[in-house]
Amino acid sequence: MKKITFYLFALFALAFSWQGMAQSTCTQTFSASGTDDGPTVLTINAADLTCNNSQTIQSLQLVDAADSLTADCSTDASDWYGFDLSIDGGAAIPVCAAEINNTDITGFTSLTITSHDDDAWSDDVTITIDVEVTYETPTCTPVVVDSSTVADDCGNSEFSVDVVVSTVGDGTFVSDGTNTFPIIAGTVTAGPYTIGDTVTLTVQHSDSACDFPLGDFETGCALPGEVCENSIVVGSLPYSTTDDTSNYGDDYGSADDACSSSSYLNGDDVVYSFTPATDMSVNMTTSGTGTWVGLFVYEQCPFVTCVDSDTQSGGNPSLPEVSLVAGTTYYIVISTYPSPQSTAYTLDITENTCTAVTADFNVVSDCDTSGGFYVEVDVTDMGSATDLTVSDDQGSPSQPLSAVGTLQFGPYVNGTDVVITIDDDNDDGSCTVTSSAVTQTDCPPANDDFANAEAVTCGGTYTGSTQLATLDEDDAPDGFGADLDGPNVWYSYDSSVEGAADVTVSLCGSGYDTAVLIYTGTSGNLTVVAGNDDFCSLQSEATFTADGTQTYYITINGYSSTSTGSYTMDVTCEASCTPAQANQDCASAIAMAVDGNTNTVDNTCASVNAEQTSCDTFGTIADIWYTFEVPASQEVEITTTLGTATAAHVAVYSGTCGALVGETCSDGTAEASVSLSGLTAGETYYLQLWNNGSEEGTFDVVLSDPTMSVDNFSSDALFTYYPNPVNNMLSLKAQSNISNVSVYNMLGQEVIRTAPNTVSNDVNMSELQAGAYFVKVTVNGATETIRIIKK
Repeated sequence: MKKITFYLFALFALAFSWQGMAQSTCTQTFSASGTDDGPTVLTINAADLTCNNSQTIQSLQLVDAADSLTADCSTDASDWYGFDLSIDGGAAIPVCAAEINNTDITGFTSLTITSHDDDAWSDDVTITIDVEVTYETPTCTPVVVDSSTVADDCGNSEFSVDVVVSTVGDGTFVSDGTNTFPIIAGTVTAGPYTIGDTVTLTVQHSDSACDFPLGDFETGCALPGEVCENSIVVGSLPYSTTDDTSNYGDDYGSADDACSSSSYLNGDDVVYSFTPATDMSVNMTTSGTGTWVGLFVYEQCPFVTCVDSDTQSGGNPSLPEVSLVAGTTYYIVISTYPSPQSTAYTLDITENTCTAVTADFNVVSDCDTSGGFYVEVDVTDMGSATDLTVSDDQGSPSQPLSAVGTLQFGPYVNGTDVVITIDDDNDDGSCTVTSSAVTQTDCPPANDDFANAEAVTCGGTYTGSTQLATLDEDDAPDGFGADLDGPNVWYSYDSSVEGAADVTVSLCGSGYDTAVLIYTGTSGNLTVVAGNDDFCSLQSEATFTADGTQTYYITINGYSSTSTGSYTMDVTCEASCTPAQANQDCASAIAMAVDGNTNTVDNTCASVNAEQTSCDTFGTIADIWYTFEVPASQEVEITTTLGTATAAHVAVYSGTCGALVGETCSDGTAEASVSLSGLTAGETYYLQLWNNGSEEGTFDVVLSDPTMSVDNFSSDALFTYYPNPVNNMLSLKAQSNISNVSVYNMLGQEVIRTAPNTVSNDVNMSELQAGAYFVKVTVNGATETIRIIKK
């Protein structure tokens, strides 16, 4: 928005005296402050001299040196500081007040006075000097102007300038370059002028030597179009105007936008208003704009209700068929992103002679019959039409419509771009609606939905693609680390025909990031029995036990809603593994004593858990479960040693089945060594054990109380620690040097590592989030792990 500018003519001379009839003098003060070792530089330019009111200068000299030029100043480096004078780039002359006063500088262009430090300390300095100007005095008597003030008349989009004159002298007129206004004692009013103009005023005399400028003047009113309170009124339609938003300033921003397109209201804005006399529909278009332009229609001022908006990064936004209500004032705003800040534009507003229909255009697949598709035209609002003619661009017979309803055109060959035209039989052509190109590139897979699941048999290999598939049965449950959220295809395994077996479906030869889920049940009421996300890199493999009676439904989809691609599925069957493990879930967990004895366990024939552990989120968890009771020491150490298994992973939980709380989870190494402390004595904890993926095999498990024996550690490897729980620092002390300390979170991620090589060490845990951590301490080659609670 334009700002009000006031100008007051004043003489700059601080001292003014007559010298005869043709000569006057004035002085003008210059000053600069800083430190002596800065250095501080005072620069005076001839162009800075204004006290002579542009009259011809006869002579110039420096006078009245003050401040640091008079105090503690020396020209011979014997005091705190000194100064050097240079005129028009000439040699530097050492000066203090005595040397610089009365120096003649007549005819100079620029001079500098520069400080230098004469001792070992930095001192504050202020350089102050006057320039005495002797100049020719005009023979006329100038007007004395006390003030010049803008007088706004915003209601009439005008302003004037009131010039208050106390002495007329030889003054004649106040001039704006075109018009003149006679000078009188009192107030001289110049104007009126149109809001938006900038006016330059000059005081004229009978002798032009006394003429002087008053300055430039602008209105304080908002220009029409700057703000909604003073918008540009659109009187009648059609309306067209060409302008630039840079003429109206930046008055609105993100907080003012009721259309939630905030960034497009952060440049310069122009506001129009229109109040229709009758209900109508209008088209609003812009052309010739720059980039990143927005067109908005609001109700109320300030803007409260968004009627419509269009934002275009490429420019030229438009709003077709905007419905307006009689008597309501609408505010039409054009603005931009902060960059490019403004835009040129042409705005056209035209009234529609009719209201166009509202319709949707949808593809209806006809793959099963014609191998192609239909286009469905759904007219939901007739607009102002009573009779419509609907046609396509493929030569099909046109169809009439006299009420809202649905029409169908086709069938068409896949890949055909179909354009539908809806014509109002009684309009002038302005309300004809034309669709964009509608097509079906190809038919979806035959097994795209649950109802058309393709039967599979043991030993079969099945290939296909999900690229044209849709998402079916999306409310089916997820599990086993996989979820159903992307385009999918369906297969079925009828175990009453194929027989009972352990059935493996493998997608390892597929070309994209797959997921697989296996269900029993019926459409809308499915139960997940197996699944997998990542088994072989990003591809999936899952095994389920078919009971010989049920039908199992296999669905292939991707890791996410956008993952599609080609797949290969191999189906293999083996006799069901027997006997099944008795402790296959939390509810059937078997007790294991914390006594230091070796327990050989075997996960052969273990079922795959539908839930993932916190440290093996995409794995296939063929697990077995145990419980243990915490001893009085509140400490338990768990170690695993491989037998025929390739890995032995461990997870420990507190709580109860169905409401378990993870205490630790370890799958980072083939064998596990977990130390727990701070447990609740006498409480039952749950131990979950599993192998890599769905592999089977044996491994040994030992649960021990580390406080009952030190057989596993030499005496010089023992250490103490405190406090637990810890706020910031965990202190460790051993009998020998501590060679390594590692801190792991509950996901098995190492978050701190140190190598102190001292008998005591403080571990800074202040930056860690609150929760449980495992601290692995190595002394003399032996390692012990403790569980620490971080507050």
